[in-house]
Formats: sequence, structure tokens, C-alpha cells
Amino acid sequence: MKKHFLPLILLALTALTLSLPILRYGYLLEDYYYLRSYSPGEIIRTFHSHWEPSMIETKGFRPLHSVHYAFFHLLIGGDPLSNQLLALGLHLAGIFLLYAFVNRCGAGRSAAFWSALVYFCLGTTAWQISWLVNRQHLLLVIFLLSSLISYDSYLTGKSGWAWAAAFVFLLLALLLKEAAVTFPLMIAAFALVVRKRPLRSQVKPLLPLFVLLAAFLSYRAAILKPLPDVFIHPPPPPDTPQRIFADYGHGLLASLLQSHGTRDPENRDFPVYARGVRDVRCLLALLAILGLAAAAAPALCRYGPAGNRRLFIFALILLLLANIMVAAWYRNNRLFISSLGVAMMVGILAAAAFSGLAASRGTGRLLPAAALIFFCLYLTTNLHTYLEIQQGLRPDGYLAKTWDGWLVEEGYLPWIKEEQLLLLEDQMRRTGRLGPGESLPRASGEPRSRPIVK
Repeated sequence: MKKHFLPLILLALTALTLSLPILRYGYLLEDYYYLRSYSPGEIIRTFHSHWEPSMIETKGFRPLHSVHYAFFHLLIGGDPLSNQLLALGLHLAGIFLLYAFVNRCGAGRSAAFWSALVYFCLGTTAWQISWLVNRQHLLLVIFLLSSLISYDSYLTGKSGWAWAAAFVFLLLALLLKEAAVTFPLMIAAFALVVRKRPLRSQVKPLLPLFVLLAAFLSYRAAILKPLPDVFIHPPPPPDTPQRIFADYGHGLLASLLQSHGTRDPENRDFPVYARGVRDVRCLLALLAILGLAAAAAPALCRYGPAGNRRLFIFALILLLLANIMVAAWYRNNRLFISSLGVAMMVGILAAAAFSGLAASRGTGRLLPAAALIFFCLYLTTNLHTYLEIQQGLRPDGYLAKTWDGWLVEEGYLPWIKEEQLLLLEDQMRRTGRLGPGESLPRASGEPRSRPIVK
């Protein structure tokens, strides 16, 4: 463990430094009506009805969504700082698990370190750590990595407890959010590609995971079918192969670049639907990722452990599978699982470049050196995006102000409990939008059937 102490300390310090601004943030948009106490009746209903008690969001089956919010609210209450510290702790847990997973797969400390570093420096990671409602995304990352590590423990040690742990983590992920439907395929890909197990040998241990997935999808369909079509925000899915391919391609490109921040000339209020390469930063990120891949590929094939190459292929498969859910509901803050694939791919290429630079002489160092320049450019574009998103989400940022306006003006207040309403008033006073003696109107009567949402 001593050889991992320094890399983990460096990762923790860098992540904490990037996350320091959020400790002064308050709530943002949905935080006000999710981060609250839940009654037992509300929690029980989520196991046989809509996932969100007020039914103002797209219908779905996510019972662990309300359970985990209720659990943590019971433990630490609704204080924003306490919740930010909790989210930061979950974020660090995900980073350490990613490091442990990459190192466990035989890729080495270098690849593990750079993969974990890239993961929390990716531009869209700012959404997950700055916006408290995205705590569920942090948990999904933890559940996926924990299920992979547990299943790997089963593969290498044939422990029934390890297999059971993988099964439980998958169940928790499915109950938390539908993005987990791709996890059994990722676990299967890991066993076949990274551990090189024959497909025939994996039928028996993997079959229960896919049976669990089928049971979840069947139960979810039965629960949702009789529910009314409440607010359906994602646009209807594409109806032609060309549009499906285009949506998937846009999502894949956004996952690779992670350079779309808060600048959206068409819709500055909710800028998470960016598509394609649209500015200089995106062009630089595209140049960086293509240059890194081209310059580091020879070193990846020639130097370092074989686990690097197998893990790189698995990371690519993970990215392609996760992008199915990204393309189904395209938002830049939905890249939390596909970001794992990107981080591992970039981290492995960076580690290979460092190995090539150390092992080469003379002109042989040119390609590894170029790869490291592209790697630094990629990190720079993503960190610039990260800080831009952070700035937009701070209490006096334009995103926070816009979303606070939605809460006040467009029908959200009836769903906000008194404790959250006091937090909103305090935030508006601190940013000069509410006078010292002023207060927001309290709801009277029943709330509307659903709020107006842009």
C-alpha cells in the first residue's frame, strides 16, 4: 500500500483544490425540492409508482432516488455545506475506486493515476460535483466500479461473496437510475476482454445478472404503463436510422471532447444540450484527443504491460455502451458514465507516452513528447470548461440566478418546503436580489398539476 500512498494523496489534493469553490454554493434548481425530508408514504410509493413524489419530472422507476435523499437528509439535514461535503466525499470515493480498478487490471500505477486525474478534470465533471442533485450520478459511478471490482474478485478468486457483492451493486444501480441497464454488458465485456475468460465459462455467473436486468425492465414497464404522461422533457426518440446515428455520433463526440461549457448562444438559460464542434475550444479539444491517440498509439503497442492494451479496449467498449444512454437523452451533464471510459482511454495513452519517453532515445522521443503536449492541451481545454461551468453555477453566476428566477416565477415554489424556501431567500439576499426585510411569497392552496419549465 505504501507505493499507492503518494498518488492517492496527490489525487485527493488536486480534487479538493478544484472543488473548494463549491463549499460556498447553495442549492440549485431541483436541489430545492429533492434535498428534503421524505415521509414513509412517499418512499413506499416510489417502489410502485412514479420515482418523484410530486410527479413534476419525466416518469420513471427510480425508488432508490428518493430513498437515498431521505437517508442522507435524515443523517445530515438540509444544510448546503453539509451536503456539499457529502458530495465531495462521494466524488473522492469514485476517484479512488477508479484508481484501484485501473491498477487492479494490471495497467500499472501510472495509468491508474492519470486515468483518475483525467476523470475529475473533465469539463462536465463540474456538473456532477457542483450541482447537488447530481449526487445520484456520483453514486452510479461508485456502484459501477464496485460491481466491476467485485466481479473481478470473483473471477480471480472464485469467491461467492464477491459475486454476490457484484449482484447487489448492480441491483442498487438499477434502482437508482435507468442508465444502469448497460452495466451487465459492461461487466460481461470486462470478463471477456480484460480477464480473457472464454464466453462459455461466463454464461453461468453472468446469467443471473441479465435475469435481474430483465426482471427490472419488466417490472418498470408494468409500473409505468398506467401512469399519466407527466412532463416529458426529452424529445421523442429519432424515428430514422440516420437520425439515430447522428444523435449517437453527437453524444460520442461530446463525451470525447467534454469541452461544451455554459456558453450557448441559442439558449443561455439551460446550456447542456450542446452538439458538435462549435468554437475554438472544441476544435482544440478535438485536435488534442486525435493528436494524443495518434502520437501515443505506437508507445501503447510497444511499451508497458499488456493490461494497458486490454483495458484500453474495454474502456472503449464502456464508452460505446454508456453513450447509448447519453444519445437517448442528450445532455452534457449525462456524461458521468461515459466519462469513465474517456478517462481510462486518455489516462492509458498518457501513461504509454511517459513510458515511451523514458524508454526511447534521440528522435524516438519525438512522438511520445508530442503525445504529452496533446495530453496537456486536452487537460487545459477541459479545465477551462470545468471552471466556466463552476462560475456559472456559483450563487451570483448567471445560471444560478436564472434558475432561481424559474423557482420564483414559474411555479416551482409550491413544491419547496419551508426549510428550503428559507435557503433560497438567504441566497437571494446574499446576491442582492432580495432586500433585507423582503421575503418570497408562500404558496396557498394546492400546487399546480406541474410547473412551467423552459
